[in-house]
Amino acid sequence: MANAVIDKFFSVLRYATGQFHRDFNALAKERPVTVVLCYHRVTADQPPGFTDIEAGVLADVFEAQMRFMLAHFRPIRATEALADNSPGLRFAVTFDDGTRDNLEIAGPILKRLGIPATFFVVSDFVSTDRPYWWEELAALMRQSDQPAVDLHAAVSEVGRCPWPSARVADLSSAPSRLAATEDVAAHIRSSNPAALNAMMDAVAGTLGIPRRPVGRAYPLMDWDDLRELGDQGHDIGLHTATHPNLALADPACLEAELVGAAHHIEKELGSAPTSFAFPYGIVRDTDEKVSEILSAQTKVTVGFGTGPGLITEDSSQFILPRCLLNGQRSMVWAHNLMKAKASTSSL
Repeated sequence: MANAVIDKFFSVLRYATGQFHRDFNALAKERPVTVVLCYHRVTADQPPGFTDIEAGVLADVFEAQMRFMLAHFRPIRATEALADNSPGLRFAVTFDDGTRDNLEIAGPILKRLGIPATFFVVSDFVSTDRPYWWEELAALMRQSDQPAVDLHAAVSEVGRCPWPSARVADLSSAPSRLAATEDVAAHIRSSNPAALNAMMDAVAGTLGIPRRPVGRAYPLMDWDDLRELGDQGHDIGLHTATHPNLALADPACLEAELVGAAHHIEKELGSAPTSFAFPYGIVRDTDEKVSEILSAQTKVTVGFGTGPGLITEDSSQFILPRCLLNGQRSMVWAHNLMKAKASTSSL
């Protein structure tokens, strides 16, 4: 904790004195350095009780972040992250999961500022009213009137993935409910995708609330929306068919989630996706299998995970890092990028 506070203090100092800008310019004087940003939702408001992904980034904050990036970096497409070896600082913007606010709220901001973006979509969910499982989980938790419940036991039993220790989910306040939701979601996310429905059934049954297979709190884009984004000069990328944890998927599942989804997108939009984002950003134990399928059976040329880092000419083609900007001030965003720089082994 002390080291984190010290790091943040010096990041603020470097930015305030202009050292941040000088450091990054020196870094890219003789090589290309690219920051790829990862977003989910961009929203006009943030209802209470929403998880971080549901809440997204407020529109004015998103626009400020884009202006901050333009002040220091040149915008490129995510697909160009490894295509240009000329020295300089570049950045690309990506969105996961395909919510309609990407078009309606983020889209006009990107157009006004002249920034291209890539929208990674889950092909089986486009044009549907289906919630993703983590959205359904959050909705179930918000509806519960129980002060505490042992969800971990139920999820562990059906998921066949024992919880490290028995824990009871505290639902007695909004903050503890959010923490419990993230805790349970982390366990489901790391379990075999074949057990997903059984785990969600167990959660709903334990809470005593029926599941809703359709009905979203906020809409997803349809294929016409994605065509409109393409007409505006943006890219539509591959984010699998159903958003499973690919590290635990069997060969048939990998084929359907990657090749099948890529063909689905190409059929609907008339062009094949050339970029890919790992669901949940999880690349461990699966990057080699996924890379082989993508390179041999699709037109994808670059793949992205998450978890801080900058892209250089030495970065791996199908497991490129993406960064998150948090907070509402440029000094914090500079700190985020300094952490990404520190975690990049080739620098």
